[in-house]
Amino acid sequence: MNETVGLPVLFTSLRGIINDNLAVYLRGLLQLLILTFSLPSIIMNIINVFIFINTRVTDSITVCFLALAAADLCSMLLQTVKSLCSFVAISASGNSDLDIVVFIIASMYGFTSDISSAIITYIALQRGLCVALPFMARTFFTKNKSLKVISAILIFLMLCHLPRMILLRVVKSRHQGTNSSAFLMILFLPGWDIVDGFYLIFVKTVLACLQYCTMILCAAAIFVGMRSSIELKNSSSASSKFKNHRNINKQFGSAKHPQNEGEENADAKEIGGEVGKTEKKRDSKETAVVKQSLLVVLIQVICTTPRVIMVCGQNRKRISQSRHQSTRNLERLVGNNTVRNRAVAGFQKEGKMLGRKLWYPRTSR
Repeated sequence: MNETVGLPVLFTSLRGIINDNLAVYLRGLLQLLILTFSLPSIIMNIINVFIFINTRVTDSITVCFLALAAADLCSMLLQTVKSLCSFVAISASGNSDLDIVVFIIASMYGFTSDISSAIITYIALQRGLCVALPFMARTFFTKNKSLKVISAILIFLMLCHLPRMILLRVVKSRHQGTNSSAFLMILFLPGWDIVDGFYLIFVKTVLACLQYCTMILCAAAIFVGMRSSIELKNSSSASSKFKNHRNINKQFGSAKHPQNEGEENADAKEIGGEVGKTEKKRDSKETAVVKQSLLVVLIQVICTTPRVIMVCGQNRKRISQSRHQSTRNLERLVGNNTVRNRAVAGFQKEGKMLGRKLWYPRTSR
């Protein structure tokens, strides 16, 4: 029972490899970098939340941006607190309780970041359908329907994360060596591996890949749809130019005084040139909109690609480690009667016996 939770913290594996003074400087540098990127993001998300709240929420995109700003604000706050707690835990000597706090905050951060990713995917899907199928998107993406979709996303992800948090318990235990100082320890109910495996496979792997593919398809739909619309407008504008030029020539050609023919032709050319300049400006603006939309989606895809690759690789490794760790824990608990009796007696004394009458400790991944 006196097994500490080995939570991953920065620079713990570098002891003996780098100098202690260098580790202190690196910790300070990383803390400065995290604060440099997180604090402006927190401030901007707070401003966005206040702006969207004060603005009349009458359309679907405003609802989505408000929910995205709130989710990003929560995730950045948790990320900042988690990073600061991990830095303090590194500096603390012995078994620090901040490791457990970092583990719990990291679980909450995963929940908020999953919400942000789902909302970003929904916004990308909304933009793609608005370009590809504008008439259907106008009736489908309304304010009330977007509220229902975001609420469904929140409830679904909460149901995916809640079993993991329910099966987790934080208890106090004695130090194994001195048997004097108490420290916090994470204990898990049997069945944690099944729930955690579902979370890693479905939420962190399948849904992440599905969101990634959806963003790529929506980017392709936006690019193809807007390029086709620009080509259609260019062809229609060419025919309209020819008709306008004929109308102008007819108008000035029917004049009664032939001595003013040169001035009238100059006026016709000037009017035609102004019309051409206006259409060129409009076409350039539409092309710029297409490029900007494609650039935004391309940035999202580029930023999401390493995350998807890392998540899939890490989850595959964690699933295999979870299976081996579960087998070792069960063999150790069955073979070690002392640990089993202490676990049963301790939880019976605290009144925390639930379900299958046995809780077992596990090392957190």
